[in-house]
Amino acid sequence: MKITQEQLDNMLRLHNKWLNREEDGERLDLSHKNASNLKMQNAKMQNANMQGANMQRAKMRWADKALKLFVNGFHRIRELKPIK
Repeated sequence: MKITQEQLDNMLRLHNKWLNREEDGERLDLSHKNASNLKMQNAKMQNANMQGANMQRAKMRWADKALKLFVNGFHRIRELKPIK
């Protein structure tokens, strides 16, 4: 399912609240969603569920250092480095 930038922005806002243990926060769940070409710069993605997510060409500059990226059904931890 393809999500819009507006939907993602709202999901990230709620996830940030969840990380801060605020009452109305929700854990980010991008599992099996298409988030390709969306902007996620500076996003806090700790403990987000990204299993099976399509993140092709997603703009993630300065996002958290370690994300679970799922490739061909298997995941690996990859260090993201700032683009210079």
